[in-house]
Amino acid sequence: MSQVNSTARRPVQGLAALGGALVLFASSAAPAAQAAPTPVEIVVSADAFAPTSPGQITPDEFLYDSARGDDALGPNAGYHISYRGNLIMTKVWQRYKTAKFLWSLSSGNTPERWKEKTFSGTWHISFRVDPTVVDYNPDLMNCSTLQQSIIEQNPDTTFGEIMRCDPNDPNAVSYDPTTGQYSAKFTLVKEDGSKVFSTDLDDEANQPDSLHFTTPTGALYVKQSSFEAGKTFEMTEPRVAGDFAMDAFFIGMPVTFDATGNSLPLTMVTTYDATYEFASTTAGRALPPAVLDLRPQRTTMLRTDATVTPPEFSPTTVRDGQGEWSFTGWAPESHTVGTENVAFTGNWAYAVDPDAVFAVTYRYVTDETVLFPAAVTDTLPASSTEVQGTVITPPRPTTSSIAVEGGTWRFDGWAPSTATVDGADLEFVGTWAFEKASTPTPKPGTEPPAKKPAPIATTGSGSLGAPAASAAVLITLGLVTVAIAWARRFARN
Repeated sequence: MSQVNSTARRPVQGLAALGGALVLFASSAAPAAQAAPTPVEIVVSADAFAPTSPGQITPDEFLYDSARGDDALGPNAGYHISYRGNLIMTKVWQRYKTAKFLWSLSSGNTPERWKEKTFSGTWHISFRVDPTVVDYNPDLMNCSTLQQSIIEQNPDTTFGEIMRCDPNDPNAVSYDPTTGQYSAKFTLVKEDGSKVFSTDLDDEANQPDSLHFTTPTGALYVKQSSFEAGKTFEMTEPRVAGDFAMDAFFIGMPVTFDATGNSLPLTMVTTYDATYEFASTTAGRALPPAVLDLRPQRTTMLRTDATVTPPEFSPTTVRDGQGEWSFTGWAPESHTVGTENVAFTGNWAYAVDPDAVFAVTYRYVTDETVLFPAAVTDTLPASSTEVQGTVITPPRPTTSSIAVEGGTWRFDGWAPSTATVDGADLEFVGTWAFEKASTPTPKPGTEPPAKKPAPIATTGSGSLGAPAASAAVLITLGLVTVAIAWARRFARN
């Protein structure tokens, strides 16, 4: 986990008082009498870390990550940031063991009576962040999330299970988005609310050399839209206060602590990405999904002058059909980051199995709009299967010129004219053209001969037939009638 340790540069004396909350408290009843309070100082450091993005936060920097977004959670989540107080507990346990020894010196204080003793303590933690930069998720700003975070931050001890945030206390953990003020309270008590006994504290599993107090994981975050290269934002006014006491008068009790430490600034820094793509170096063959799915995720948060080498992945060979893809390497093999993103290309080559078998098929095409007659389609060669590497030259049709009604079909050739079986089925396409039959055309400047009138039908040897004779009689009668009419007209005159 990325960690920002400010012990050497910015000692946070106030957070040291966190350790003083481990307190001797002789019974569940309030103390009848107490000596003068005794202030306690314990060594503590403060840091910030990115719980979901290791390395994103350094001792004094907040690195840009292109994978971040503006949401509180999910794939477009912003930068989660946790603040943590790291308490050195050595003096706490020394004080505890000394108190136990001094108690045992009193008359009547037997080991059996010691086992009956209970203890209580409190921790009050607060600080302020820049609310114009740091946002929060109210759904995670609660005791349940905080308690789990404390346990996760202290994996080598069970003390986190008896130092608890009370879910019934509405003020146990809070954040004010207007002022950026955060506060949390812990109590030395068991999960069921019962007291912590001496036997619990005597267990070495509950005596950690150090103790880490952190904010609820995911509760505080920075939106991508709030990132501004060169900008510095701070955690300020870190304060820890608390007390403890015994139920009976005892020298040195009660113990109190209250101190404020130094601020923790983080400066936003621009970084760059490295992306990874795959390419096929085998002509005419595209990479299958089984290969593309092996591409590494982009690398983010790369600083200028950093040397980047593409990550290893597995497998580097993938079966595909009757052959195998093999990874041949990255280009470039490594790269030094400048002031822009870096792109790597991983090359893959395909090799066909030497005994692979593929189909060889044939079909005919034409530019004409008519269908091929059976006489043409009957010449199509039969399909076959051939072994990898076989050179195929398609046969010419047995008849390359076929006369049909209205014209002639002529074969123009195969495409390709020859080919080698190479990792895939092979198809040859034969082209036919149709030539229509020609018709005679008149010479320019000539007219077609006019049709002769049909001769008058005759019967016998040159005599008029019945229809023709009737017509002649009618004509003669007409002429006679006209002549008579003209004669009468002249007679009157």
